[in-house]
Amino acid sequence: MYWSYKFLPGKDMPSKARIKFSAVLAKAFSDKFSIDPTPRNFYEKYHSAMEDDVSYETVRKWLNGESTPNFDRICVISKWLDIDLNKFLDVITLEQINLSADPI
Repeated sequence: MYWSYKFLPGKDMPSKARIKFSAVLAKAFSDKFSIDPTPRNFYEKYHSAMEDDVSYETVRKWLNGESTPNFDRICVISKWLDIDLNKFLDVITLEQINLSADPI
């Protein structure tokens, strides 16, 4: 049996966790590209490298700790930024992840 993970939307995550997530995201971006992790820089780099479309406003919210990406996008971002997925997930407790025993 496989576990499927459903990441709850960022608005359900406590604000401290969103802020910690945004700090990890900003550091990973800065480490990879050696530029300031501004929403504009992140948006331009992400948009030019990735096929999935994300808006500038969404990126701004991620970096300001106002929201977080869904679990699938977190996986994509961690791969893009060459950062261990666990660095992102360490700031998220099991309360914010809905574990389902349904097979994938």
